Amino acid sequence: MMMLALLSCVLSLVKVEASTYIFNGTAGAQSSGISNTALLNSAFARMLPGDTLVVPNKTFWLAGGVRASNVINLTIVLDGTLSFLPGRKGWPTQDCAMGGNPLQPKKNGTCVQEAFFIANATGLTLTSTGTGKLYGSGNAWWGYIKYLIHGEDRPRLLSIVNATDVLVEHWLFEQSPYWTFTAFDVAGLEISHCSIDNRVNQDDAHDVWNLDALNTDGFDVAGRDIHIHDCSVWNQDDCFTIQPMDSRGLNAKCTENVLVENVNASG
Repeated sequence: MMMLALLSCVLSLVKVEASTYIFNGTAGAQSSGISNTALLNSAFARMLPGDTLVVPNKTFWLAGGVRASNVINLTIVLDGTLSFLPGRKGWPTQDCAMGGNPLQPKKNGTCVQEAFFIANATGLTLTSTGTGKLYGSGNAWWGYIKYLIHGEDRPRLLSIVNATDVLVEHWLFEQSPYWTFTAFDVAGLEISHCSIDNRVNQDDAHDVWNLDALNTDGFDVAGRDIHIHDCSVWNQDDCFTIQPMDSRGLNAKCTENVLVENVNASG
C-alpha cells in the first residue's frame, strides 16, 4: 500500500510539456511538392494539444491537399512561404460528398481538394514572427475559358471549418486559385494584420485583364464573435464577406457579432 501511494505521488509530479517542431521539408524545389505535402500532413497528424509547428524562412512547394483536423491548441508559425504547385494537373481530388468539407461544390463525382484545409479545431493560432506567406499560383488557375470549363471546382487557399478560439495574424495570402480565406462555422475568430493580393499584373486597376482572376474572394467568414481588423484585400470579387449560417452549424446557428474595422479593400 505504501509503495502504491509513493508511485501515485511521483506520477502526479510528472509534467507533460508541449513540443515545438521545425518543418524540415525540401526547400526551393517544385519537384518536392508531393513529398513536402506528405511530410506536412504527417506532422499535423502527430500534433498533440499545445504543440507548435514552425515553418522556417524558406520557400517550400506543396501539391495541395494539406490537411489538419481534430487539433487542440495548435500553433503554426509560418516564417517562410508555402507555395502550391501551379495548375490542375496532379492536384489531389476527392469525392465531392466526402471529406467533411461542406464548402465543396454540390455535384456528383470528384472535386479538387483545398490547398490548405483545417477542420474541427479548438484553440488554433496561425502566426508569424515576420510575415508568413501562402502562395497559390493562382495565375495557372485563372482565366475566362478555364472558368467556363471548371466553374467553381477550384481550390480555396485556406479553409477553416468547425473551429473555436482562432487567431490568424501576420499572414499574406497571394494568388489564390479561388476564394482566398474561408472560415465556416467558427466561434471566436480574430484576423489581424493580414493581407490578400490576387493581382494578375502590377496595375492598380480592375480592368479586363485583372478580371481574369474572378471569384478570388478575400475574407469569407460565417459564425459568431468574429473580429477582423488592420487587414487589406486586393482581388477581383468580394473583399470582406459575412456569410450566413443556419441550424446545421455546430458553433453558431446564425452569423452574428461580427466587427470589421480599419481595413483597406479594392475588389
